[in-house]
Amino acid sequence: MSQDFKQSTDTAHNSSAPLLAPEDTPEASSQADSKKHRRSRIELAVGAVALAGVLYLPFSPLFSFYDSSEARLSSADTAAPATASATSASTVVSSSSIQGPKILRPSVTAPDANTIFVDAPEDSAYYAGIRWGVRTQTMEPVSEDNFGAEDPVTRGELITMFYKLAGSPAVTRPEHSPYADVDESDPNYDAYLWARQERITSGWVDGKFHAEARLSNASAAALLYRADGAQKIQMSGSSPFSDVSSATPFYRQIVWASRHGVSTVSEGNAFEPTAQTSRGRVAMMMYLYFRTS
Repeated sequence: MSQDFKQSTDTAHNSSAPLLAPEDTPEASSQADSKKHRRSRIELAVGAVALAGVLYLPFSPLFSFYDSSEARLSSADTAAPATASATSASTVVSSSSIQGPKILRPSVTAPDANTIFVDAPEDSAYYAGIRWGVRTQTMEPVSEDNFGAEDPVTRGELITMFYKLAGSPAVTRPEHSPYADVDESDPNYDAYLWARQERITSGWVDGKFHAEARLSNASAAALLYRADGAQKIQMSGSSPFSDVSSATPFYRQIVWASRHGVSTVSEGNAFEPTAQTSRGRVAMMMYLYFRTS
């Protein structure tokens, strides 16, 4: 290599390198302060990221015991099955090891009960279910002449129905209620604990049960799916309903309802997953469930 070429490369290299001021000069002090400021900003940024991670961790899908498919729903539909959790071990009754359906087929205990109502004539869409509900005393009419077919159904009502269909089994009560809005003196307290124990619902993400919250069609199907044991199903093929896609919350549970003949809607029609469900529709859903199970 010629001396001229070596000199030119050395010059080029040196010209691209950062110039450092000699120590004990104002320039060196300025450079040191700049490095400290950069280091402080980096440390603050790392700390902020770490803090955000800690705050997010309880709500992460890795640690949450709420169904991630429900995150897209309004709060009225965010019921989810409970699982073992380090943060909930002190208040959650251990889940049942029994697999399969949690609810049992009821017998006809009131064969002579009136089953003709002003709001549920014999030619109505849900009449068979309403008749079944009244004769098995699974559901009671709101009055002598009206069943309340179009009335809404709350979370508490459906869970209480499931609990009775399970035979109202004894539950081990925790030291304190796991729900901020449910007192131990609530007449349905054991039903809510049972549903938590059986992984049917553990309430909402705010720590409350919200017994008075009205159920959507999708939520009702999801709760029944879990009461049936949440069996795995093969997710293949197209959606059975015109307004339901794989992105719809509770899609798996809605597909299960269709395949098991539990849905009150014929395939190809609109399921209306977010619409408020009714007593008549729930009566028909339960009738179909026990007829096909």
